[in-house]
Amino acid sequence: MHLSKLIAATLLFSAAAVAQADIVLYPNTPIVIKTTSNDLTFSNTFNFNLSTPSIVSGQLDLLKSAGSHTALKQLAAVLYYESAPHTWTQLWSDSASFTKAQQKGTYHLSFDDLNSPTGNYRLFLSGSVYPLAIYDGTYSYRLSISAVPEPETYALMGLGLAALLLRRRRSAMHVS
Repeated sequence: MHLSKLIAATLLFSAAAVAQADIVLYPNTPIVIKTTSNDLTFSNTFNFNLSTPSIVSGQLDLLKSAGSHTALKQLAAVLYYESAPHTWTQLWSDSASFTKAQQKGTYHLSFDDLNSPTGNYRLFLSGSVYPLAIYDGTYSYRLSISAVPEPETYALMGLGLAALLLRRRRSAMHVS
């Protein structure tokens, strides 16, 4: 009897945990970078909107494959929030620099768990190559957005825990 109640409670708790699924934003990835000796920079801007307060995490991966030219000099990522109309506030930034000798490898830029209010966001990705060189490679990014639980959710969980503890205490009193 107690095992069936435990299983039912576990199923309900699990269902509540996944009720608000994460939103994951991927552009058409991977993004291919091709530069020429006359084109020393590249950039991409991705805009998105959050309709509820959320927790945002992100990751940018750069793949320099074998056989790629070693011209990549710098890669940067910046996340902005529109704090007022046409006013963008920087929430996070990171960058990586490379020497010409770094021929291949995977490089990561990432951020975790930014508490983000509702509104407009912009992810700006940019990079540069060394002069008189050509770079062919790819990069990809991923943003994971999780809804922030409402205070009522925590209050109900606390109330349920208090009721469980009270019931256990009463059961222990009846046994002794």
